[in-house]
Amino acid sequence: MKTDIQVALHEIADGIRSDIFKSYEAINLFQMVSANAPDINDSGFGIFFGRFQSILQEQITLLLSKIFEKPSSEFPLKSIPAAEKFIIENRQAFIQIESNDETVLMLLRKLGYKMAKRGDTITDVFCKYWQHHIGEMKSVRQKIEMLRSKVSAHHENISEKFLPDISLLEILKLLERAKNFLAIIDSAYLGLVSVDYEGNYFVNSESKTTSLFLKNLLVKANIIDLRKGRESAKGLHE
Repeated sequence: MKTDIQVALHEIADGIRSDIFKSYEAINLFQMVSANAPDINDSGFGIFFGRFQSILQEQITLLLSKIFEKPSSEFPLKSIPAAEKFIIENRQAFIQIESNDETVLMLLRKLGYKMAKRGDTITDVFCKYWQHHIGEMKSVRQKIEMLRSKVSAHHENISEKFLPDISLLEILKLLERAKNFLAIIDSAYLGLVSVDYEGNYFVNSESKTTSLFLKNLLVKANIIDLRKGRESAKGLHE
């Protein structure tokens, strides 16, 4: 039976998990359209799918903003900073329930953790190394915040020419680190298994499904052939 703090952390983690899944789903849809853009344009549907990609870009920006949004006193958030704040505020309680099995230690090593000092707890080590880890992502997170402001918050005050460029690789690195954060929470505090023996997060495997349906639609509409569809599916992420 889970304690109250485990239930509360589980709820925050599930919110983050959902946004990560939706991010991969949107990225894969965007990628499927991009991979077949010449054929889609030749078919006469380029305007529709171009607008579809613009909507997906905005969705990805908003989801990433939610995942890394700092908590405020106004309303509760389900973000990584909110989860970290909750763990720190309830440090002693989490120390009492933390697991230090090999999976947790393997995931901490992915953050750069090498050797524990005497008296170190998993909770202390996790928070310490995660702070360093998230500091490395500061410039990319700032780009996301500016893009988010353009999309929803202060779009009239931000000129297009001052918007930063953010690459797919940068986005995928952010999501990879978010998955690592969730995997540690699952293994250390919630008794959940969300990684394989090599530490690979496997909960997002179905995030490709919608893109595969889109691939099938493009094939059935004779916009692309089956071989091109199969090639397009190889570039999807999870």
